Amino acid sequence: MAEPLTPRRYRFGPQNSRGMLGAVRWEQVALVFVTLAFAVAVLRAGLGGAGSAVALLIACVGIAGATWRMGGRTLQQWLPVFAKFIVAGLWGSRRGVSRGSHVAAESQRALSPFKALEVMTLHTPRGDVGVVVDRSHRTLSAVVRLRGAPFALLDDAARQRIVDAWSGVLAALAQQPGSIYRLSWIEQTIPDHALSLAGAATTVFAESADLALIDARRSYLSLLERESTAAFRHESLLVVTVRGTVNVHGELPVEIGESLSAVANRCAEAGLEVEGLVTPDGVRATLARTFVSSANLPRPAPVFPLATNEEWAALRTDGTWHATYWIAEWPRSDVANDFLLPFLLEAGFRRSVVVVMAPQAIGRAVKEAERARTEKAADVDLRRRHGFAQTAKSSREQDAVKQRESELAAGHGAFRFGGYVVVTAASKTELELDCARTEQAAARAHLALRRLYGAQREALFFGLPLGRGL
Repeated sequence: MAEPLTPRRYRFGPQNSRGMLGAVRWEQVALVFVTLAFAVAVLRAGLGGAGSAVALLIACVGIAGATWRMGGRTLQQWLPVFAKFIVAGLWGSRRGVSRGSHVAAESQRALSPFKALEVMTLHTPRGDVGVVVDRSHRTLSAVVRLRGAPFALLDDAARQRIVDAWSGVLAALAQQPGSIYRLSWIEQTIPDHALSLAGAATTVFAESADLALIDARRSYLSLLERESTAAFRHESLLVVTVRGTVNVHGELPVEIGESLSAVANRCAEAGLEVEGLVTPDGVRATLARTFVSSANLPRPAPVFPLATNEEWAALRTDGTWHATYWIAEWPRSDVANDFLLPFLLEAGFRRSVVVVMAPQAIGRAVKEAERARTEKAADVDLRRRHGFAQTAKSSREQDAVKQRESELAAGHGAFRFGGYVVVTAASKTELELDCARTEQAAARAHLALRRLYGAQREALFFGLPLGRGL
């Protein structure tokens, strides 16, 4: 009798805190030093009791600014974020309008942040493929749509085979890190009820010239739109991003097609089901669906919103609201390969989960791991010589660094990665309710989310198929 398969466990180490002494950064030391110097200067000014009180206040403010944490950041780290947000409001750059909108001619507001994006067509042997050109970051991104069996319903052996197959794809791509700039997967929920029916009805109504049925058509489409907000379907996308620009003849470089074919072939060879490369119309629909509140896209549908308005904790684009989170901490304890299921299967609202990965050269990754191990060893020795106790977090960081070095020595691929969650809703009230549900679902999956306050406009791009976020 075969022995039962022992489920494989995985561990995410804590973030490596690099500073002068463990997690103490140079900026913190500099701030404390400067404020203490001011406090001493006030004391030496001979102002008596009032001077002593002012000096004590200055010292307390400096120490609090360097050490007191709010929302995962110290006051010192929040200051530039808050200042940038205030300056953007004074200059009017938190509000953006499309160049083609009539509002742009009547307003002094900044142009839309989407002005640098364009969807172009790439002709390949597999057919036309949609490519998102990001001129501000000089990148080209194409999308592969994946399909597979319900992961939650599979047994441990079948799940492990899928995880091993994906690991093999990453290992193969890591051997040539220069060919692909970023690789990211997007798992999103989108309105699904009557999605195909609404699209077909809109097409048929547009072709018909019977004006007597205008009210009936409008009522029918309104019903479909209202009901479509109650049901959602899951969609998985794999985004391939390369460095490059459009040449002077308006043509895309061949590297994007070669990289896209390589990724699709690797996935197929590993047994991952590739539904196909997304066409230009498919890419436009994917982007446009991000900024509408229902499954029924208007005809013709603008790819990007006409206007944006950034707030401290959210971003409004036309008729939708968005809030973006950064996955600040992954599970600290050992987890199985299905640890994300409680989070990904949470239904009833719109959200996108994005993981952006950047392959690294093995030689460079090994050097970084060796340097990190040396720094951790020196930090432990420095703590011991000065009488500081080694914390549990510091021990876990040291273990994670050693494990990473061992994995690289064993031939595993090297990737930098970051995770983001974008919540989308039709109103601000609904957005806050969905954000609360998202945070609760993330906690069940042992994820620590951090809302990107003061940077929601920039953060929204992390949830689009652009390869941004690192």
